[in-house]
Amino acid sequence: SMKRLLLILVAIIILVPLALGVWLFFFFDANDYRDEISSGFKNSTGREISIAGDLKTSFFPWIGIETGALEVANAPGFGDAPLAAIKSSKIHLKLKPLLSGEVEMDTVVLDGVKANLVTLANGKTNWEFEGSDADVDKGGNKPSDSSDDAGKALAALAIGGVQMINASITWDDRKSETKLVMSNLNLETGAISFDSPIDVSFNSDFAANGDEMVGKINTTTDITLSKSLQKVKLSGLTVDVDSTGSLLEGGKLKTSFKSDIDVDLAAQLISSEKI
Repeated sequence: SMKRLLLILVAIIILVPLALGVWLFFFFDANDYRDEISSGFKNSTGREISIAGDLKTSFFPWIGIETGALEVANAPGFGDAPLAAIKSSKIHLKLKPLLSGEVEMDTVVLDGVKANLVTLANGKTNWEFEGSDADVDKGGNKPSDSSDDAGKALAALAIGGVQMINASITWDDRKSETKLVMSNLNLETGAISFDSPIDVSFNSDFAANGDEMVGKINTTTDITLSKSLQKVKLSGLTVDVDSTGSLLEGGKLKTSFKSDIDVDLAAQLISSEKI
């Protein structure tokens, strides 16, 4: 009968996803798919990725993954050090909003990030990946609706925040003979949404060209991003720098400033006002 058929359909709609969720929770192990993850990454970027630590997954009420150590290989000709590595990471997406086409993420935690960025004397960099122009058509033009698609995706994105702990970034620019090292780097943001202020704090040790200038930098601000990512407002940007080195007059520099900054990328305009 129609009533019985309706009950069967309702049971399928409810019980099948529930059974799948239970199976995923108790039996799915992302570690069984390491090879597939590595090959997929290489096909997309042309780089090798090694997964040393365990991959832990969760499915309710957050769909999430926690990783141990990850390492992305460098490009040929840029040395043996990896392009990037991480000690551990944690990314969780809330299940219910996903069913409505929205992406709601918990705080993204990245621990022990290391990045080695190199620009050779000929201008070639090691952060250019194969397939980075995949969204360009054969005529060399991006699809006309790409910005619209990006806007729709951003409108459905909500992130609880980003926490980067004990990171280090090296930028070796051999074209300009400049090397900058940032270590003990920590970054923390509040909930990220567009057209609303996001509180950000950042602190790091730094060294430029060895000991020519070394020191510490601390920064706090409220950032407001437009959905188009064309306008950025930094409210109450506070920067404190304490450094020493032969490049500095008198061998040391201790300074701080506070200002509001507006950036319009489309118009290529930057305005600032000290506060």
